[in-house]
Amino acid sequence: MSVALANYAASGLGERTACLELGGHGELAHWKAVNAKGYFTDKRIHYYPDFKKEQIPTLMNSGYEKIIMDFGDAYKSCQGELLRCDRKIVLLSLNSWQKFAAEKMLEQIQSEEWGNAEPIYASVHAVKAVKRAIEREYQILVTELPILPDPACISRKEFSYFDLLLGRDAANHKKKKL
Repeated sequence: MSVALANYAASGLGERTACLELGGHGELAHWKAVNAKGYFTDKRIHYYPDFKKEQIPTLMNSGYEKIIMDFGDAYKSCQGELLRCDRKIVLLSLNSWQKFAAEKMLEQIQSEEWGNAEPIYASVHAVKAVKRAIEREYQILVTELPILPDPACISRKEFSYFDLLLGRDAANHKKKKL
């Protein structure tokens, strides 16, 4: 989802975008090799695999208009950085076998201070009964996101989902000249 959000910000909104992988799993590192500055570029987006949270302040002053931070399951160790984010998106797996993990995460989120904005809750492949139970029990609204076979290719019909997540409107947004 972070790759799709970065592509939407860069292509749909025309914003200078960076995508940071802070979860420590190294998925982005398998995509392309990084340059000497620690990132690789794809479709005008700078991707930073295995990024360290201590480097975030330096990156914040690098002229990016949108920085997508993928905390993965390391969100607990990045609490300070998470609190400073303008938009907080929690991607939940709402199926029968992962319901327990979603509940555990929601209990932790609701017991902590999340700063200036409530998080947006989203899910892909949600089982309807699990989604309804989670929404009722935690008094939240979970947006069901579309399945994206290629996160680098987002169609106009999916713009509304990304508008919701990023709080923008690409269809009516005046793109900047790149």
